[in-house]
Amino acid sequence: MVKARVLASLCLAMTSFMGSVAAGQSVFEFDRWMQKIERRTLSAQRHLKRSEVEEAIADTREVQALYERMADYFARRGNPDAEKISRTGIDLAARIIRSAAARDFAGAQRSATALAKDCRQCHADHKPLD
Repeated sequence: MVKARVLASLCLAMTSFMGSVAAGQSVFEFDRWMQKIERRTLSAQRHLKRSEVEEAIADTREVQALYERMADYFARRGNPDAEKISRTGIDLAARIIRSAAARDFAGAQRSATALAKDCRQCHADHKPLD
């Protein structure tokens, strides 16, 4: 009986520990996503300036996929404001892709600039610290 209680307590403690480790990994992944978004957004802007459509679209598709992960991340954490900003990032990335495909480089640049501004505002308001 005592052995069963000790085992149950150890299982509960291990489950709690693993939950905190998993949460830490998700924040670590979140930080990596943000860094990738920044690098790819800057890369896409450089490609747009040089009228390199395919390269700009490839970078922006990765940005869009990362924003989708972030939207899910914030939805799981119960942060609807940050989730909404992430979904705006998804929409802005789609605009960049459409504009670049249509060779509307000025429109694509405007959307890329808006995306960068939204990143900064979201960091100020919602960057997770735990």
